[in-house]
Amino acid sequence: MAQPRITPESPIGPELINDGTKPKYFPCFNGLRSIAAVSVLVFHVSQSTGFSLRSSWGTYLGRLEVGVPIFFVISGFLLYRPFAVSHFSSIGPPNKLRFWERRILRIVPAYWIAISLMAYVFHVINLGPGWQGPVTNYLFLQIYFQKTSFTGLFPAWTLCVEMSFYLLLPIYASFFRSRSDDPSRQLRLELLGIFTLSLASLAFRWWIFNQPVLKMVNGQFVAICAPNCAENTPWSGIMATWLPSRIDLFAFGMLLAVASAWLSRAGITTKFLDTRLMPWISWLIAAGLYFWVCHIGVPISPYAPFSPRIRIEEQALYGLSAFFLVMPAVFGPTDQSLIRRFLRLTPVAAVGAISYGIYLWHSPITEWFMNKMHFDINGNSPGMLWLQLKDQLKQHIENNNIPFGTRLPNVKELAERAGVSVKTSERALLELVDEGICFRRPKKGTFVGKVLESSIAGNRRKVLGIHYGGKASSMENDLIQGAIYRGLTRKAANSEVDIFFVPGEPEKYIKQYGESKEFIFSGMVMLHHEDIATGIELALKYPDTRFIYLNYYIKEFEYTPENIYGIFNDDFAGAYQMAEFMIKKGHSNINILSIHLANDNYRMRIEGFKAAFTDRHIPFNSDTVQLVTRDKGQSLQDVGRKLIDDLLKKGTRPDAVLCVNDLIAEGVLMYLKEAGINDIEVSGYDNIVPHVTRDKNIPTVAIDFEGMGEKAVELITNTKRQYGKIIRITPQLIARG
Repeated sequence: MAQPRITPESPIGPELINDGTKPKYFPCFNGLRSIAAVSVLVFHVSQSTGFSLRSSWGTYLGRLEVGVPIFFVISGFLLYRPFAVSHFSSIGPPNKLRFWERRILRIVPAYWIAISLMAYVFHVINLGPGWQGPVTNYLFLQIYFQKTSFTGLFPAWTLCVEMSFYLLLPIYASFFRSRSDDPSRQLRLELLGIFTLSLASLAFRWWIFNQPVLKMVNGQFVAICAPNCAENTPWSGIMATWLPSRIDLFAFGMLLAVASAWLSRAGITTKFLDTRLMPWISWLIAAGLYFWVCHIGVPISPYAPFSPRIRIEEQALYGLSAFFLVMPAVFGPTDQSLIRRFLRLTPVAAVGAISYGIYLWHSPITEWFMNKMHFDINGNSPGMLWLQLKDQLKQHIENNNIPFGTRLPNVKELAERAGVSVKTSERALLELVDEGICFRRPKKGTFVGKVLESSIAGNRRKVLGIHYGGKASSMENDLIQGAIYRGLTRKAANSEVDIFFVPGEPEKYIKQYGESKEFIFSGMVMLHHEDIATGIELALKYPDTRFIYLNYYIKEFEYTPENIYGIFNDDFAGAYQMAEFMIKKGHSNINILSIHLANDNYRMRIEGFKAAFTDRHIPFNSDTVQLVTRDKGQSLQDVGRKLIDDLLKKGTRPDAVLCVNDLIAEGVLMYLKEAGINDIEVSGYDNIVPHVTRDKNIPTVAIDFEGMGEKAVELITNTKRQYGKIIRITPQLIARG
């Protein structure tokens, strides 16, 4: 026979029941909110200052993000309990509209005021592009769109998850309310629902964590988000912040709510739950689980990647730890036990009462304090502006004003503070990365780095391989590859490193030298830059080996495996130097001549020209750059002739033209000489054929190909140092004319 539902009149326990909307008061929960808020605050401060990466306590500070799961478990319990109570009694459930109204009034006004002040008064956050960015941020939807997932108040992703849970909860509660009067049947239904939520969350996370980050396009691996990774975060990256990924944490709280409602309404008491030892046992288990999650291999840095299995295990341990932390506040006499009295202390409860304010304001305030840096950039100084900015940032770091692990201001913030262009601030940050002072994480920012302490030990001879698409003899005779090869061999000889040439399949040689007892295979230089797919495949198979690509920048290179490095000419820096040189000579009416922007190297040269124009207040618009498409078989000199002819036919008469390479500059000079024009100064770029620019007195920029080769050997053999993924070699200005 089915048991009757318990009615509001049933004399069972201290529960206060009005109309099903007023829950029992749990006085320890503000204390729990205090613990969660302080945990999140300490976590973010230790990460922002880099303290967790420097300190021996970093292993434990880095896991204080457990405060977020604690908040989710608290929400799951407090919000679901009135529904659970109604499920085990004859009273009706809380009114859905009233429930949503209370949630909106509690959350929305303070949040809207906070992000409005931060975005439009203090300018410490950016709400995203166009009108869509602000709309999604104000409606708690930013985590569900690629272009807005990293905009607004960064910790607000958890608030978006909470709001999604508020929307779902009354609907879920209606679905899992049994029509039967049997409370045991209702209990089974409740447990089935919670189990279903947890299993669905686990499956969803496993699916997104195993999504590929690279795809094959025309025989090459590129990032899934290509070609606009800077704006479009991969879906697998943002789905980890969605409610389906986190609802198992709310389910832990809902399980406590069901247990509490069941025991309270049935009048069931247990000696263990009422004993003074229960809070200590529960918190000891929570501490043990926290210690466990600190030692399962999760990186201290929140921006470092780790395996799907560890990510699944991490969240499960967070949820269980939060479950046992909250349990003493749910069961047993609230005025017994030192733990419960601690949670009810006025100062502790007071912090919990303002925890929402702490949540909203702690991150921007921390960032504001951390980024109070002064810069003195002199536009009249002979030094390039980004080098001035780089040197001043470096000074801040060396003086420990910016500790190791600190995230530096983004390029826009840095540009505003230093009074320079965004491109100039970007170059300053890249210089720090190139010197190994800082490191970068895609979509996360630039961080102050440090020297690694591990190195290859032993007395075996070090060797490195050179993988080239042609024959060794042809490489030595090639103007560019020959210069790189000279740098490689010279540095290798000075470093007591042997070089071997890889004419065919590189993996065979890696295995051969890797199994040798006489040699240490240190890495491989990949001179065949078009074959990035081979490098990615090898890097994934041999994660402890460094693979180096030289000279030509490869699109989406930042998203290749971490043991692939690029040493590229700093085309931006070289172009900036040349433009600055021509401007200081008195030229102000300057045009740029280039082949159509199919080549990233030329694109970066034009960006460098533009940055120098901007910093020196020289106009730059759509007419500044003259472009043509190079026909098959057409010489670069003929391209130069056509470029200057097209420019002059438009009625434009510059006092100087900047060419993206020397041979184009040679063609321009030939045209001007034939036309009898001698009042237009011409500059080149690259110095691959030195006699051309020397004989014709053309100022140019000399690319240091030999320096690239030397840097490649250093990067492969110097394992004590942490290098940036992309190292840019600054070319040398050759001033003539």
